[in-house]
Amino acid sequence: MEEGCSLVSSPLPCLVADAISTMHWPLDRPSSVQQMKLLPLHALETPVLPSWGEIHALELVFLITSQARNPKQSHKRNEHWAQIAAAIILLGHGYADHAHNLVGPLSFQNDLPYFHGPAVIADPDVLAAASFVHALIHRREGPHPSEFGTTGYSNSNFWGSATLRCGGEESLPLSSIRLRVRQLAHDHSKAAEEWFDSNYCCSTMVEDWDPRPLTALCEMVLSATSTFPQQQQQISHPLQDLAQQAALVELHVLLEHALTHLGYDRIHESTQLRLGIRLLPSKDQGKLPTTLEEASSQSFCDDAVVVTTANQPHKIVYVNAAWVELCGYTPEMAMGKTFSMLLHGQESNTAVAKLASKQCLGTRLSHQFYVVNYTASGERFVNRITMGPIYHSSDTKGLVNSEHCSTLRHASGSPQITYMVAILKKLVHETNVAIAA
Repeated sequence: MEEGCSLVSSPLPCLVADAISTMHWPLDRPSSVQQMKLLPLHALETPVLPSWGEIHALELVFLITSQARNPKQSHKRNEHWAQIAAAIILLGHGYADHAHNLVGPLSFQNDLPYFHGPAVIADPDVLAAASFVHALIHRREGPHPSEFGTTGYSNSNFWGSATLRCGGEESLPLSSIRLRVRQLAHDHSKAAEEWFDSNYCCSTMVEDWDPRPLTALCEMVLSATSTFPQQQQQISHPLQDLAQQAALVELHVLLEHALTHLGYDRIHESTQLRLGIRLLPSKDQGKLPTTLEEASSQSFCDDAVVVTTANQPHKIVYVNAAWVELCGYTPEMAMGKTFSMLLHGQESNTAVAKLASKQCLGTRLSHQFYVVNYTASGERFVNRITMGPIYHSSDTKGLVNSEHCSTLRHASGSPQITYMVAILKKLVHETNVAIAA
């Protein structure tokens, strides 16, 4: 985050933070990279990021926008910056086509027959950031044919030039990229230092950072080894690792830049928040009750247990004493209500909670996720929720109100998921914070 930017209290959505923590920039052989293509709009609704919940690109934009906390700019401008942030995350996971569709309309200053309609008129800062990301997208395409009959590398240089002369380039965090890459080169090798000095210290360029020399380095690393079949020899070049790490620096710094405009703080409240939505390993699946009787047993009396109906909107049918102590609501106040009615507030990332419950029902397995919740007295806390399904239970008398019972029959005819069970845990703030971007 740039110095001088005010921090905000809203944490980054956990699913987004998780996806950021696993971004990478592999230098692939030309034969292993597919030529990019302009996707139809409906293709943006195909699942992406399967490890983090299989949302689609437009849902990712919505998720980022829904948690934005910057009252100084319009919803439309928030949406533009969310498109840029989502494009960077998708590119860092190999979804170059999806990223291309998101930033393309924000990059062109004139109407062109691309991206399903006229150019989107964006302010200079958005235009500069989108053009930079556009350059990185085509760099990822590499030697393959690209727009305008050129290669991805050539087109990357076109957009790199456009970035540095579009009118909003002064707002870009170019000095931050330069400083981080300089440190990378210094720590890497003598050859890396020489490459950096020759391109960024001994040249007459006035920009703090220009993406084109790094594009040339990526091209050189690939061309130096491209005569060998991929199956016989992996890429091996003394500057390969530098090229990959420097490109990743560009992604992270640009992402910080976009998230700052959206009002996000890149510092998490807890290192555990990096886990986001995750499927529990098989060895941990047994840590949740599997029946209603077990949920109310002494085995889980120290855990804050809540049982809800299986179907949306997941109405509460049972809470134990530990849940009452944590959340501050009596059982009578909780019965028939939903989490959104009781625990959600201004900073609750509800989209993450909905995705997690969808994952539990879809996979029929336990998942864990993190949300900001509020007690009955209004106390804000970070809540680690472990959620899983409960199948048909024969004896429910005295435990739940039958008025709120619900069943969900699986298409394959396998046992019914009758309820969802969750264990809530309040996370205490840790001083050893984790950086998301």
